[in-house]
Amino acid sequence: LDVVTWDQPNTAPAPTEGPPYCLTPPPLLNVTRHELWKKVGAKETTDNAPRIVYCKGKLVEEEEKQLLLELKGVTESTGAKLFVYSLPSGENETSSKSNLKEVRKTVKLFHSATVVVGAHGEALVNSIFSRPGTTVIEMGFESVPQASQYRHLSTSLGLKHVDINLTKDSRSFGAAEYMLREGGLEDVVEAVLDGLRDAAENEGGDRAAVEDEVGAAQEGAAQEGAAVQEEAGVHSEL
Repeated sequence: LDVVTWDQPNTAPAPTEGPPYCLTPPPLLNVTRHELWKKVGAKETTDNAPRIVYCKGKLVEEEEKQLLLELKGVTESTGAKLFVYSLPSGENETSSKSNLKEVRKTVKLFHSATVVVGAHGEALVNSIFSRPGTTVIEMGFESVPQASQYRHLSTSLGLKHVDINLTKDSRSFGAAEYMLREGGLEDVVEAVLDGLRDAAENEGGDRAAVEDEVGAAQEGAAQEGAAVQEEAGVHSEL
């Protein structure tokens, strides 16, 4: 395992200021995705039904329940399937074998997704395993530089990123719970439907072409990632 760092600004732009997240260079994100796909053996699902993956997070309970009911309605009207993903609790120690099994399940789930939905939070990092063209809907914060990492992930990996703004809160991602702005629930559902429509329109040739292009570029991405590593400086090798 190579541990890599790269330069980042000391502070984020005004008015937020403070230390920003250090965004991973796109070549390294591509290398990471392809290596994990390969290790896990992620393949196209034989089930042709589109898949919505909802990431449980810090959305207030009542709004989350209502959103899940709305998404269930979407599945009934479109034939899509809904999967609810929760981060491992970490309360109980598990064996490395169990952990590896959980990683494989997570990679395969997000690789099969047509649409990924979630409030800003670490569960959305799993969209790194999604295929190019997947729609990622983030219920997040407006104009907060430190909260841009998931959009950066989508942009770097060819995912369609949709922002649905949360209610303004001075604590931003430090808040214990998040709330959608008025009309936000309807915006999320409409974005999901748009993502399903886009996938249906691009089904077959277009998506296959994207996959072929990504596969052909894998070697080049790996070489570029190695160059980034060399430029950034490998600090330790484990």
